[in-house]
Amino acid sequence: MNGRRFFGFIFILVGIGFILQNLGVIDAMYYLKVYWPCLIILLMIAQMVTQKHGKIGNGIVILIFAFIQLRILNIISISIFKLFWPVVLILIGVSILFKRDRGSGGLTEGPVIHLFHIFSGGEYRYAGEIIEGGDVFTAFGGCDIDLRDIQFGKNPIEISATALFGGIDIIVPKDCKTVVKGLPILGGFSGPEVDFSQNSDRQIIVKVFVAFGGVDVKTK
Repeated sequence: MNGRRFFGFIFILVGIGFILQNLGVIDAMYYLKVYWPCLIILLMIAQMVTQKHGKIGNGIVILIFAFIQLRILNIISISIFKLFWPVVLILIGVSILFKRDRGSGGLTEGPVIHLFHIFSGGEYRYAGEIIEGGDVFTAFGGCDIDLRDIQFGKNPIEISATALFGGIDIIVPKDCKTVVKGLPILGGFSGPEVDFSQNSDRQIIVKVFVAFGGVDVKTK
């Protein structure tokens, strides 16, 4: 489910809720204030089902908002700040387990990009490599990715980019159509202007989730 369809679904749901509230059936504002984290969780689950990449990042986002939802419902009473550093240690451990080592410019495991950064950053340039897709996750860090000289192993190439309290910069080839779509929460994302009149049959689709961060997809 992309960001446009998700927001369309939310507007329909909220509109129906307000109609029922005006009819005295339910208190729509109460449910919206209490269960808003469930909306994010549903979006992440939908992305995990429909996307081949980015499942680790989506899973982490689900865990974060599930905790927020349980806290709002008073099912758990512990403060999120008391769990902050233990969760950080767990995320660092996960990043060590799932991080792929790179040589001097090449992927070591197939044509799929896997980048996972917690409290760290990196610069990656893929020159002449065959790329079919990828997932990029950053939390409290940053990541710069240069895709200008890649070869397309699959068309379109789909990349999942998740930034939590961090940033991701992706440079794409000028001669391909690049579409950026997603959901920002107290953050933002941007992409190059899409020229649908160009004859290039190459396409890159970047699916974004941002919370307190940013993703910038550009040409250079």
